[in-house]
Amino acid sequence: MAAENPHVRRLGLITLILQKAGEINGRTKLQKLTYLSNLLWNGFDDFGFHYYGPFSQDLMVEVERLEDNKFLEEEPRRTGNDRTMYKYRLTSQGEKRAHEVIRNAASRRVIQATSTLIEELRGYSSDELEIMASLVYLRLSSPGEDADLVRHLRELKPYFSVERIRRGLRIFEILGSHGVELQA
Repeated sequence: MAAENPHVRRLGLITLILQKAGEINGRTKLQKLTYLSNLLWNGFDDFGFHYYGPFSQDLMVEVERLEDNKFLEEEPRRTGNDRTMYKYRLTSQGEKRAHEVIRNAASRRVIQATSTLIEELRGYSSDELEIMASLVYLRLSSPGEDADLVRHLRELKPYFSVERIRRGLRIFEILGSHGVELQA
């Protein structure tokens, strides 16, 4: 049975993502995996469009809580261009309790559908997930044809080529194969 408490659902989704994806390198990747998985899960309702695409402040608050409670690790690492990248993974305590947290957050059907989606998406880069999540966000906020979505996203993110954005359209097929139907 799905949890009615949004906090429980959010914790369950974060835990499921970390369990299925394993280690996640980067906040962008965590945000985009959560955004796309949330289409099945409905744990977060505050995603807005920011520089790197859909972003949830509530997700960052929940991650901090999970870290404070020793459920997940957020490991900062300096990159060559004087930036910090964060690596996320469940702690041993988080791994021990993951099944219980997830089971209490959603139905078995939703957990299974979300698990297979995460397993498919985890292999994509942060940039690819940013493009895909942004295309989904745009489709949900202003439905249109694929060509319109590509054009709009290119205007918002000129650092991505039209071809790269077009390749991101595969997200609609991926989501459809996992039971998420978005209007074209």
